[in-house]
Amino acid sequence: MKTDRVLHESYRDQGPSIFQKRKPKRVKRVKGVPQGGVLSGILANLYFHDFDQWIVYEVIPETSIRYIRYADDFIFLSRNYKEIDDILPSVRSKIKENDLTLNEDKTYSIDIQREDLNFVGFQFTLNNMRVRDKNIERYKNRVREVLRSRPKTRRPSSSTARHLRWLSRRISYKVQGLSGIERCSKCHHCRISAPRSWIAFFSSITDESQLRDLDRWTRAAVTDLMHKRDRLRLKRKQFKQIDFKNLVDEYHRVRRLKLKPCKCDLEKDGLWQYASDLYKDKYFYTPARRKPFRVSTVTSTGLEVSINCTKHVIRREIIESILNEVRITGEVRRTELEYQSIEFSSQIIVLLSVLPGLDSRVNPVRLIDEGKIEN
Repeated sequence: MKTDRVLHESYRDQGPSIFQKRKPKRVKRVKGVPQGGVLSGILANLYFHDFDQWIVYEVIPETSIRYIRYADDFIFLSRNYKEIDDILPSVRSKIKENDLTLNEDKTYSIDIQREDLNFVGFQFTLNNMRVRDKNIERYKNRVREVLRSRPKTRRPSSSTARHLRWLSRRISYKVQGLSGIERCSKCHHCRISAPRSWIAFFSSITDESQLRDLDRWTRAAVTDLMHKRDRLRLKRKQFKQIDFKNLVDEYHRVRRLKLKPCKCDLEKDGLWQYASDLYKDKYFYTPARRKPFRVSTVTSTGLEVSINCTKHVIRREIIESILNEVRITGEVRRTELEYQSIEFSSQIIVLLSVLPGLDSRVNPVRLIDEGKIEN
């Protein structure tokens, strides 16, 4: 890549905001790609493809080793310490065959019973999965940058309440990021995509106390700033009044979040990628008689539904074929499905009616594509 580099040492102490006052010193890049760019992950998958195949089809069947890779970082797991030492020379030679080299500074073996494992920002112990200390400190540095900054507005920031609300919005964005709730610019349907934020990336951790400590530190840092600035001691009640976001609440919100596709997402990815979020463990009611039923399980072959305390399976291919038919014709009636000997026609109509652009009607019971009917 011919993109110049900006050395981390030039802004490590004061943060990237230092470049608002002076230009960054650039260094010519002689090898590698910019860190965090979309190209680095693609190149890693291309270069590691042969290596992955070798591990999966030759190494793993003959050993108890488990292999995990994220971009160009990978680890081997084994109950037998000797297996790791034995495979390391073969890994070096195989990597070299693909014109790659191991970073010896980051290549080491550990016993997780005695030492924690740090991998792609996570810290793994025998009992918990936590955020790595280095990433915790990085998050604190971002909050410190917010506290050192000032609102970019011509209005004076002398108002304590105004400045506190501004801090709340800035720090809340660091916590919440992009929530994933948005309206598609093409089909104009609302959708809920995967949130993109710091806590969303670390939503799989199991040690919640770490987040509580970080929330306490953030509130203390804001309280200390406001006391130095306005001689104001903030209480927990005042944080709630300004809707100050905290990591623990956002952690639980992200873990409970269900994806909701727009019409464009369904056309691109298909229904079944979102089936679990749309249907699993939810109750529905048939359109005419309002009989309840529940979707208990979503599998790759269909939906398992409970009707009158009896479990039935609605096959995936039937649901998808009816969806395709209503997209083409604009309307599918229950009587037509019954003539084709399709079971659970009322339940299928209700399940599909939750999708964007589709709705169920009665007298007669049918599923319609609102876009087709309007046109």
